Amino acid sequence: MGFDTNFDTNQEEEPRLDSNKDKVEIYLLKNKKAIKSFLIFFVASILSLVFVFAIIYFFLPRDNGDNGNEISYLPGDLSGVDKVDDDEYFNGLKAEELMFGHFYNEIKDSYRPSLLSYDLPIDVKADAENYYEVSRKLDLDDYIEEINEHGFAVMKNSYSSDDFYSVYSNLIADEIPVMLTSDFLLYYYQNNLKNVYDEIERNTFYKNVWDIYSDLYLVASERYEKRLSKVGVSKDPILEAQRLETAYLAVILKLLSAEDNQISEKKSLGGDNYFTMTEDIYFNFEIPDYLEEDVNKELAFIRARAGIDRSPLFLYPRDYTAFEVPKILRSDAKLYNFYLARRWLNTVFPLYFRSSDCEECLLDENDWLVNTAAASYLAQDLSAQQKNKNKWAIIYKFISFFTGLRQDLTYLEYDRALKALYGEEYDIETIFNRENFGDIEIYKLQKEIISNKFSEIEGSYTRSAGENPKIGMRMLQEEYWPNEYIFENLSGEEMTTKASNSKEKRAQSTLCSSRRCIGTAMDIFAIHNNLSDNDDYYPETNYNGYEYAMKEVKNIFAGFNVFTWNTNFYWSTLDILNKSLTEDMVSYPVFMKDRYYFNNKALVTSLGAWANIHLDKDEFTVKTNVVSEDEYLRPVCDLSNFVEPNLTLLNEMISRNNMVLEMMDVLNVSRDTNLAALDIKEVNTSFEQIKKIEQKILSGKLLDYSDCIYLRTMVNNTAITTDNSKYFYITVGKKTMNESIDGMKLMLAVFGSGDNMVIAVGPMFNYNEF
Repeated sequence: MGFDTNFDTNQEEEPRLDSNKDKVEIYLLKNKKAIKSFLIFFVASILSLVFVFAIIYFFLPRDNGDNGNEISYLPGDLSGVDKVDDDEYFNGLKAEELMFGHFYNEIKDSYRPSLLSYDLPIDVKADAENYYEVSRKLDLDDYIEEINEHGFAVMKNSYSSDDFYSVYSNLIADEIPVMLTSDFLLYYYQNNLKNVYDEIERNTFYKNVWDIYSDLYLVASERYEKRLSKVGVSKDPILEAQRLETAYLAVILKLLSAEDNQISEKKSLGGDNYFTMTEDIYFNFEIPDYLEEDVNKELAFIRARAGIDRSPLFLYPRDYTAFEVPKILRSDAKLYNFYLARRWLNTVFPLYFRSSDCEECLLDENDWLVNTAAASYLAQDLSAQQKNKNKWAIIYKFISFFTGLRQDLTYLEYDRALKALYGEEYDIETIFNRENFGDIEIYKLQKEIISNKFSEIEGSYTRSAGENPKIGMRMLQEEYWPNEYIFENLSGEEMTTKASNSKEKRAQSTLCSSRRCIGTAMDIFAIHNNLSDNDDYYPETNYNGYEYAMKEVKNIFAGFNVFTWNTNFYWSTLDILNKSLTEDMVSYPVFMKDRYYFNNKALVTSLGAWANIHLDKDEFTVKTNVVSEDEYLRPVCDLSNFVEPNLTLLNEMISRNNMVLEMMDVLNVSRDTNLAALDIKEVNTSFEQIKKIEQKILSGKLLDYSDCIYLRTMVNNTAITTDNSKYFYITVGKKTMNESIDGMKLMLAVFGSGDNMVIAVGPMFNYNEF
């Protein structure tokens, strides 16, 4: 399928000296002040040095060992590289020394809740002043007992609407007091960051990637053409390697070039969905005649996305369905092209060739030699261009943060290995000459490269023979979230079920025959939370060896620090959720205080937000005339409206937004895409207002008219315009878990105290795993 066009001073007399001792004493007497000043200066200097070294120690990335708790080094993260002087783009900063965790600052609130709530149980029919009004709009019969006992209930969604905004619209239309749920706030936060990332890709990274690879292409093509004119067409592996590098870069540039149906007919701005006429001139690449046939064949396979076929350039089979562009990106020209370019940058330059030790490896030795020489040229060329190297480091950091990238071999490890073996000024023609590059040299190079270790929880391929075909250099590593790693480490042949009958076994969705063959999403939250009393989770833990396996996984997470938790969107979101689940609820509404709320609402919300990490963003439009003149004339906002309070949740989302903003500012990412920064600031402004409203609720104060209007406008000014998939799969071996948040559920809660109890309703994630 192609691009969719629908788309910051009195001197004392000197005494007589009778001895050396006298001289010393008089000297000390006269210079007492000077000596004192010197000593103060000396001590201050030492303390200053200690302070400076402490700051350096804090801000430089550190290796904290393996098991996933080290600070990860991304492309561009080379120690000992000089700063880029007089470079406006970086202001003398080294991009590789900065990590998102450097800018995370936990918000410490001095506010303490003082809410006096009602006692449970209640009689909702008699106690809630709007029970009958709500019951005429929503069927509450099946939930009365639950509401009376716990003060809230999670209900089926009786509306046909299946997204947060439309459910809120229905509730408002039915004049039911709305509750701003934690689910909605998490969704709002996540969707905005996804949109911010698209904005960064479109307006900053697109041009930067084009510039980086255009520079690399000019170097590669000039080198290839020079050698071609010197040696002519021949069986020269160096010439073929230079050709492969040039063709690889040509494909990137062609994928980023504007297609005819992606260009606005207007001569100025074409809107986000199109290239302008000026951009069409800038993002234009013509394939040279000597590459045209092979490059066009490769491009045809990419655009057809028909399945597995032999790459015309890399000479090994690859699955071209990986180039299937997500529906949400198809009507945006730059995002569409950038997606294809990213997938091409995932192309592997294999570390091993086909042999008796690796029968499934992709290339024979001859083709591997050409391929590895081409990878070496790429690694050397980018390493030699410090400005582009810094730009690529920034791009890599942000792509890795927002989409998650596997930690494994990139151009950095190849360049380091070649320098370690052959010196800083290594010569690829000499190294890969057939007369020089025999079995011993091959083994030395492979051994040097594979000596680089990465965290398996961050996606590193195991260095076992079975995964050798997948190992190799990628300019951009593959997208990766750690679900499979966690699920695999909490399952296995030795983890046999303890269930004694068929009924108990049926309750185990992680069961295959007699063993635990896959994990469950609740495992991810059980690492940091006590789920022992969760009726749905207990059967999934009823296996021999499960407790030991979970202890081992917990040991990995015990080493996580502020840098690890902020490596990417997955870990930062999980950190937010775990912290919100441990919020002290002692002075919160009564229905939030017990384990029933934790297991049936808070945990489900966290599972839904976890699932939403993996899904495409929702597109939306801002509604006009949200509140009509007629509505202002009637007492619609005399109705009590509420927020499901969780101050830790709001503070953490604000902190992470600030973290991203500061990283964008320091690395100048927001220079070219100020809209993205404004979007984040707007969300934080909203969250700050919601915090004030939550503090009112937690102080037992009534919300006023302006609070009501604010809440209703926030949830009723937007309409979703996309119909994205709301589920994804996690596969371990032959077992697959389906994770879904398709549709909506409703949370009904009773707020207030004494004679002022009111029912409020809000949408929540409809999380399911099957």
